[in-house]
Amino acid sequence: MRVFFTSTRSLQIAIASGLAMASIAGNASAQSTRYIPPELPAAQETPSNIIRLQKEAEKALQRGVEALKSGDYVTAEQNFETVLEFDPDNENVNYFMALAKIGNNNKQEATKFLKTAIKSNSNFFAARETLALVSVELGDYPEAIKQRDALRAQRDKCTENSCADLGKLNLAVAKVESALRAAAQ
Repeated sequence: MRVFFTSTRSLQIAIASGLAMASIAGNASAQSTRYIPPELPAAQETPSNIIRLQKEAEKALQRGVEALKSGDYVTAEQNFETVLEFDPDNENVNYFMALAKIGNNNKQEATKFLKTAIKSNSNFFAARETLALVSVELGDYPEAIKQRDALRAQRDKCTENSCADLGKLNLAVAKVESALRAAAQ
């Protein structure tokens, strides 16, 4: 079976690509790496505590992204955990946590965060592509095929004039199909 994140370099490329895809304006609900806190329900927290928590989460996100970029996956995980305590459904933070888990060679756990990112934004094709590739590595071919089919469906809804990400979707589908073919050999 071919491994797709075999080297630190291939993971760094995936991280750089993922960070870029997570902040693409063409991805309608993608957020930038700047933390945007969720709507908070009425709670017993004082406004100053809420503001402090939001600032703490934003700083943790920045530290986590920097750690992810530098290959310090343990620190990245710790910082993303802080943000996820505050905003557990944030699609980008779940995606970044998955990349950190992959970097720490914990691919099985990474799938949980990728699925949460996809659940939060079904059009988050970078998360779908990563989940498909990790699933191939783990031998979970039904999941890989499910994600490939979802990427194809997303791609097929696009036309060159209506989808800025058409080229990236085509590349994602091609990577997943290549991984599945390689695994079948």
